[in-house]
Amino acid sequence: MVPHNRQVARSCFLIFLAAFVARLLFFAWRGAQSGSDTSEYLQIAGNILRHFAFSLEAMPPLIPTIRRAPLYPAFLALLNGGSSTFLVVFVQSALDSFVAVLVLLMVRAVVPFRVALVAALLYALHPAAISAANSLLSEALFTFTLACAVWLTAKGL
Repeated sequence: MVPHNRQVARSCFLIFLAAFVARLLFFAWRGAQSGSDTSEYLQIAGNILRHFAFSLEAMPPLIPTIRRAPLYPAFLALLNGGSSTFLVVFVQSALDSFVAVLVLLMVRAVVPFRVALVAALLYALHPAAISAANSLLSEALFTFTLACAVWLTAKGL
């Protein structure tokens, strides 16, 4: 049975909601998680905001670095340098919840809708995905951009 567009839209909304609530509940329980790279991302984001420099240095002269890719520090800089961990986790949770929706949309093209719904729900409630969205690390943003690239590529085929 092929689902109607309204059923697909409703399922997308419910998958997004389940994923988003799970990520925010995890944040309320454990707070934002840090990794070994977090301090470097925050330092670069702060330097972007204060000095317009992509640098790991804490004091001038700010020597540019190639140690980190630019997307995540720029993302943090857009979110006020990562000074509000809740804001960062909130936005990352929204992006990662949208990944669950993209899983549903991509998988339904090759398997029955109910199977795609299960796949999306499994991603939405997967502990590693929930934890990644609550970490001040690049994984959630990378997963979102990768899922968007795959979905757009598949739509173009």
